[in-house]
Amino acid sequence: MKCPYCDKNEGTISIASELGAVSICDECAREQQERLGILEEAFEVPCGFCGKAHRPTELKDELSKKEWAISRLCQECQDKVFGK
Repeated sequence: MKCPYCDKNEGTISIASELGAVSICDECAREQQERLGILEEAFEVPCGFCGKAHRPTELKDELSKKEWAISRLCQECQDKVFGK
């Protein structure tokens, strides 16, 4: 199945969108994460698990930022769920 955003690559990452659950390619997923990160980096957002307000810029590395884009887990909860 083609990625609905670029119509080129195979969709490999499932996301929820206005289209319902769709699969998009890694390249488009990365672009969406970067776009959302730019828009949300200055704001405090609630953690998807504990609800504590945090800033995405407080995440310690790129893997944590990728996980945040998927789950919205703060660094503390990511460390608890996935280990340090």
